[in-house]
Amino acid sequence: MVDQYIRVPPDSTGKRVHTERHNLLFYNAGTIPFDTTQTITGNSSGATGIVLEVVGDTTTGKIFFLKSQDDDVTFIVGEDILVNAVKHAEVQISDVVVNDQVVLLGGANNPHNQVFVDDQGSLNVRYSDGAQQIDAFGLSRFSSPTTLGTYVLAYDSLPEEHSVQIIGAGTETYDANSSSVVLSVGTVTNDEVTRTTNKYHTYQAGFSQYIEMACVCGDVGKTNNIRRWGYFDGYNGLFFELNGTNVNFVRRNFSTGSVVETSIVQSAWSGDDLSGNGGLVNLSKVNLDITKINIYWIDFAWLGTGRVRFGVFSPDGTRIVAHTILNANSLILPYIGKSNLPIRYENLNTGTTTSSSELRVICGSVQIDGRLPEIRNRRSRKTTATSAFGMVVPDGYAIPIGSLRSAKTFNGQENRHLSLPEAFSFYVKTNPVIVKIIKNGALTGENYIQPTDSALEIDGYATSVNGGKEIYTWMIDPGSLNVESPSNFGYYSENITLDASGEYGDIYTLTAQSLGSGPAQITAAITWIDVA
Repeated sequence: MVDQYIRVPPDSTGKRVHTERHNLLFYNAGTIPFDTTQTITGNSSGATGIVLEVVGDTTTGKIFFLKSQDDDVTFIVGEDILVNAVKHAEVQISDVVVNDQVVLLGGANNPHNQVFVDDQGSLNVRYSDGAQQIDAFGLSRFSSPTTLGTYVLAYDSLPEEHSVQIIGAGTETYDANSSSVVLSVGTVTNDEVTRTTNKYHTYQAGFSQYIEMACVCGDVGKTNNIRRWGYFDGYNGLFFELNGTNVNFVRRNFSTGSVVETSIVQSAWSGDDLSGNGGLVNLSKVNLDITKINIYWIDFAWLGTGRVRFGVFSPDGTRIVAHTILNANSLILPYIGKSNLPIRYENLNTGTTTSSSELRVICGSVQIDGRLPEIRNRRSRKTTATSAFGMVVPDGYAIPIGSLRSAKTFNGQENRHLSLPEAFSFYVKTNPVIVKIIKNGALTGENYIQPTDSALEIDGYATSVNGGKEIYTWMIDPGSLNVESPSNFGYYSENITLDASGEYGDIYTLTAQSLGSGPAQITAAITWIDVA
């Protein structure tokens, strides 16, 4: 059956009827399927258009597309149809101009304020302060998220919560007046500064993970400089990128055993392109200016697959979806290999630049759209270690009776467990003792051992400890004492992990000292959980 069209206004004479113009072409010899929002280009003619609808299959069919009203360049029969410079098919029948009669729902106060319909026929319904928010699993987002990590730089750069890597002339500078950190690089190739949270935020299966960041670039970008901000590490993640002067959304994936990056340039964003041009591809009318502070957001579903969304907040507080990556039913491996990831910022030179470059970090947070079960009820491993029976402790100074630190690997992989002391048990003889937990004291003679199926390493050999920060103290009379872990150990406070670079993180040491006129004896045991 051949498509038939009757010419009515505006092509004929008579009263005008409001129509919207688009174009139609038929294709054959196809090898790669087309998709909506793609930009098609004629290899010979240079004609372009944005795909509105595809009817047919990979080999043959027709494409309804939108082109500029003042664009008179038409596709040529037989030429290649390109998407991002890659041939998808050939033109079988050239441009057919179609004018659809438009039925508009307009506002009584301004008929140019009209309702928009998406490509699935749904009305764009919103409230005066923005659309109803939907999470990555398609559920209505209400005001009950759980914060997994929050990073406000009100008093310092939060050095205990971040790892900073500097190469060449890179610098990290805390600006107390603006509660921000400036990551700067010079003009030399390979200058780099990276700032990463030590915490790899726990993903909860079946819930949407949500990340917000506020930052600003010091310029519009330049050749040989890359600035990144998002939820990622060196292997996996999702992030925004200023590469040269191009703003991209990037997915980094290690599922194959090698790092693979997929970049989506601004012209290929599937949602609001933040161009400031208005129209169907820029309903917000926002023109993204990366040299001004913006709140960037990412949310994703991850059960190995699921949708990913990138966006920003408009000046009026509306959440704008700029791009969506649809992973379900299209991949044979997870779209990112790990979903427990840190917030990370990077500023680096890939070659010589014309001037220095800055990325100013202001604030960030990671949330799940739901309630995180009590941490001990999550999938975890429990381990207990006991000190040597009846250790003799002097009355003149404290000695270490045991230390804990996160192991670098677990089952052959980089260890990103978060470990929490759960309970302490003490048995004291002869004299009362004072027991302290010291954070990051310098040990002498230590020898760490990783218990089977544990994410921690323990030491019971150190002979002395110096310095460090005292974070908890018990006064224990002779006898036994069994206590739960101090409340300052928890998911949001003191916990045991590697730092962001994969090196050893904080060390927690139990020390004991006799409070009598002579030595005492103590046996100590600690139980901890490794949260997956």
